[in-house]
Amino acid sequence: MLLLGAGACSDNKPPSNTWLGSGMQVFYDEALNEARSLRLFYYVPENKAAKMPVVMVFHGIERNAIEYRDALIAKAAAAGFILVVPEFSEEVFPGSNAFALGDMYPDGELPKADSLRPSTAWSFSIVPRILQFVRMKTPAAGTQAYAIGHSAGAQFLHRTLLFLPDFKVDAAVVSAAGWYTLPDKQVKFPYGTGISPADSVYHAAFFQRKILVQVGMNDNNPNSSTLRHTPESDAQGLHRLARAQYFYNRCAYLAGQSGKPFNWSLHQIPGLGHDFIEAINRSADLLFP
Repeated sequence: MLLLGAGACSDNKPPSNTWLGSGMQVFYDEALNEARSLRLFYYVPENKAAKMPVVMVFHGIERNAIEYRDALIAKAAAAGFILVVPEFSEEVFPGSNAFALGDMYPDGELPKADSLRPSTAWSFSIVPRILQFVRMKTPAAGTQAYAIGHSAGAQFLHRTLLFLPDFKVDAAVVSAAGWYTLPDKQVKFPYGTGISPADSVYHAAFFQRKILVQVGMNDNNPNSSTLRHTPESDAQGLHRLARAQYFYNRCAYLAGQSGKPFNWSLHQIPGLGHDFIEAINRSADLLFP
């Protein structure tokens, strides 16, 4: 059961039962934890088609959801899509374990098979429930759904797509993640799916998704302040450009070895660094050319 709570809109409009324009609403989710809630920053275009696709966008390590929403309003208005940016705040989802690693384990850096949390309690699992809620609040929401994640949000998104094979999106842009979880049982979580519940069925579903791996050609600074350097992450490359290339190529190889279809594409954007505003606008352009 979902408990629905309204928060004040970002533009000081009173909360409404039906979203229109830009605003904010608090989402309470009993299935995750009744004490946890998220603010959803949204934009619903006016005077557009009766049914519009929903685009969920996942912010980076700064947890600046409202800035992500504001950066895409013009694109949403022009292309005609409903924009929703959940805020995974540090207070409610502390550290990388509760956000980027999905709270699958009490300590995702040192996971144990017997410490795996129930899937309903994973941070990943809130995503389809948010989408369901969005469709309740916006009669204009159509059946199409897309996702964009940038930086830490790309980490969160690609793991959501891997570990929730039943969650359906028409396409997803994974933009400039700092490092990746490979669909490979020979590599222990969080760098692979070893000891996790993901198996060959999960891997096949992951390969068959329409995933667009995006990275800037200038996102090649190995000394970026937020970039992880461990033996496992550095095996994927020394900067985000190299790691995105490695992730895409390695997944293409693993899909080929398994004989499963591979429905991904790699988009290396000339002149793009790690700026989230330009990156997410480029991501939207990939989804709505």
